[in-house]
Amino acid sequence: MTTPTIDFTLWRDQRGYMLLPKAPLPPRRAGQSRFDRILDTPVSCMFDRIVGRGGPLVPYKSISKIPELFKIFATISRTPKGVLDFISNYGPFTHAGIAGGTGDTVATIIDQAEEMTKRLNLLSADSRLGAKIPITSLRGFLVTDRATGGIALKIVPSTLRDALWLQLAQALSDGTRMRKCRHCDEWFRAGAGTDRRADAEFCSDEHRKRHNSLKRSKG
Repeated sequence: MTTPTIDFTLWRDQRGYMLLPKAPLPPRRAGQSRFDRILDTPVSCMFDRIVGRGGPLVPYKSISKIPELFKIFATISRTPKGVLDFISNYGPFTHAGIAGGTGDTVATIIDQAEEMTKRLNLLSADSRLGAKIPITSLRGFLVTDRATGGIALKIVPSTLRDALWLQLAQALSDGTRMRKCRHCDEWFRAGAGTDRRADAEFCSDEHRKRHNSLKRSKG
């Protein structure tokens, strides 16, 4: 059986996305406790959210065309604008972000990006560390591989969130290591099947030379 493929299409609202800031709590009614006031407030009004502008969802491209989108996601700006830019480029993060939903919560997406950054940093330091991947919903199909004539496993995530975590899992399943470049501070894959040694400290020879040159100039 060949390597499983991720079958996920990125979809975007044709009219784009916007940030809805959280709304202030409604005025307290006579005799209403502060706790009851919070309970009476819709959850959708308590957090900054990214929502579509009401256009049709149109396909953008297959996630297979962006094989390391998970690294882009892990480095997004931890701000509402950073989240809005990511969603505008790659589409809704969860089912809540699809038209008719309450919208993707900014804080939740930032938490996910920070968690992915944490996992990548840990794996960069020690590839022996376990990496539990928090995927919530997947479907799998056995299909004919047209290139080989054999059987291939196609995995279908239900959301962009799950697709990104699955991408990370797939990137690590071939025995390569995630490393962090000492010069540009970006993650890169190293080891078998790549052009970098498993213990490489730089993502490219150019960055190794630049780093050493800067080091000598400061010395």
